[in-house]
Amino acid sequence: MSHGVYASPMPLRWKLYVTRSRSRKPTAVMHEHTTPIPMVIRPHRAVERTGLWSRTAHELMLRGDFPASFSLAERSVGWLETEVSAWIQERVSHRPPAPR
Repeated sequence: MSHGVYASPMPLRWKLYVTRSRSRKPTAVMHEHTTPIPMVIRPHRAVERTGLWSRTAHELMLRGDFPASFSLAERSVGWLETEVSAWIQERVSHRPPAPR
């Protein structure tokens, strides 16, 4: 049995593989894994999630105040979703309490 395309989203510890049976029909097969697959988000999603302008995110990244991007291909970069989420949570945790 050969493994094919990873379909998302699935529960954290499961991956869905689409395989082809002898009848050549796609078949879904579930496999349990102990480590989650890291989710990579592209620049437009990182900007959308944080509410920052892309230039601001780039400047913060250069200063070390935003997660570093990494190369996916020759002209393609991305961020780990967990790092961007942690950055957002850190910002939220440092905000002052709302006035009453």
